[in-house]
Amino acid sequence: MQKIPFETLQGLTFGTSYTKITDGLLYFSRISENERNNVQPNEYYETKILSTAGVRLEFITDSRTLELETAAQTKSRQNRMFYAFDIVCDGKLIGQIKNFTEPPVYPYGDYPFDDQKGVFTLPAGNKRICIYFPFTVTGKIRSLSLDDGAALRPVAKKTKLLQYGDSITQGYDAIFPSRTYASLTTDRLDADTVNKGIAGSLFWPELVQDKPDFRPNLITVAYGTNDWNAAGNFDDFKRRCNAFFARLAAHYPETPIAAISPIWRADCKESRALGPFDTVAKTIRETADKYENIFFIDGSDFVPHETKYFRDAYLHPNDEGFSFYADALIKQLEKILK
Repeated sequence: MQKIPFETLQGLTFGTSYTKITDGLLYFSRISENERNNVQPNEYYETKILSTAGVRLEFITDSRTLELETAAQTKSRQNRMFYAFDIVCDGKLIGQIKNFTEPPVYPYGDYPFDDQKGVFTLPAGNKRICIYFPFTVTGKIRSLSLDDGAALRPVAKKTKLLQYGDSITQGYDAIFPSRTYASLTTDRLDADTVNKGIAGSLFWPELVQDKPDFRPNLITVAYGTNDWNAAGNFDDFKRRCNAFFARLAAHYPETPIAAISPIWRADCKESRALGPFDTVAKTIRETADKYENIFFIDGSDFVPHETKYFRDAYLHPNDEGFSFYADALIKQLEKILK
């Protein structure tokens, strides 16, 4: 087996703002240092911001074996103590490196540094390998090895996608990171995607920064459910919503931006300080209508209004729920991209 140099793996990486090599590990970050400094209100968000949601290694090889050594760590207490790396060959899941049995549980605690190793048998001939990183923890690579003399080629993506959102965009609560709506959308569009989803986040205008080294062909924005549920007032929400889209439009005046209203949640018939749940969608629509390149998408029916499609039975989709979400979203994005 030949161990692939980290410098080579960096060239096969998608979904990051930067990568670095430290302490014998290849580290990946989807949130830049400037973004982190601008939006991290307290340590509650640290684990979410440092998670590797949407990060992937993708390449073509004729190797018959893939050996992967991973590391995973969180730095603060959180209520999702499970993670997985998905290994996919030509679009088919062939295995996982994971730390849970079925079904995973949600204990609070400090997750220790954890090393795991997996060896995967691959079919003959050239094939496209994609390694999806965990959305719950910071996923790192200790080593990736292929057969001696095996070919290794990068893949080219058709488009570039930037995804903003909360925990649902980050991936909560798929068991397979390859089956979140963000990952499924990325695959369907064959996109080089950076996922900026941060669990618990609201419309944070400060997160929007110009990215001269990553110019997306499409941007999706999926906030609102936390804005509604948080203890706040309508005027503050409206100000932040308007400011977020104003900054996006200023930085990306030629880029189509999909403004997605929140999906159904089991308590949406209740009212909050912000008002009824549909107040959020109305405000997002009104804001989007001010800009030629921002397109409102009604996400309320993306996932069937049944608790069986939500892993926590009220808010976060499970793998099946995410499949509905991705199918519905792709149909809307195709209209925008025509």
